[in-house]
Amino acid sequence: QTFEPSLEYKMLDVKVEARKYFRESLTIKPGQKRMPKYWRAYYWGVYAGYTDYAIHIRGGFEGNHIGVGGTAGWEIPMITFATGALDLDLGVNAGFMFGKNTKRTENETKTGYNYRVKGWHFTPYPIISEIRVALVYRFMSVKGKYNRSKR
Repeated sequence: QTFEPSLEYKMLDVKVEARKYFRESLTIKPGQKRMPKYWRAYYWGVYAGYTDYAIHIRGGFEGNHIGVGGTAGWEIPMITFATGALDLDLGVNAGFMFGKNTKRTENETKTGYNYRVKGWHFTPYPIISEIRVALVYRFMSVKGKYNRSKR
C-alpha cells in the first residue's frame, strides 16, 4: 500500500494445548450432601501460543507476542448425535507473555500519525490470555470419555 489505512483489523492467534482430563469420584463420603456430577469432565494443562495483530481505528496498536502458561476448565455434554456429540467447554488460560508492540496515535495537525515503539519485553506477572466459552464437536462425548475406570 502507498497509504496508511485509518481502519484496520488483522489478527493471527495460534495456540497448542496439552490437557489432562479427570472426573469426580462416584463415591459418596460421609457427610456429603450432594451426588457427584460424574457426567462432567474437568481438565488442566499447559499451552504455548503466538499472536500477531494490528488493530487501528485512527490510532491503535500492532505487535507480536509469544505466550506460555497453564489452562484449566471443564466440559459439559450437551447433545449426542449418531456420529458424535456437542459439548460445552468452559475454561481459562493464564500465563506469561514475551512480545513487542507499536502504538499509533493521530498527530495534532491531522496530517499523519505518530508512533511509539516498545521493543521486546516480558510481562513480570501472569495475565489471563483467554477466557473460553465454546461449543466443541467431538466424535465421542466427554460423557463417555475420560471415565475413572481407565485410571
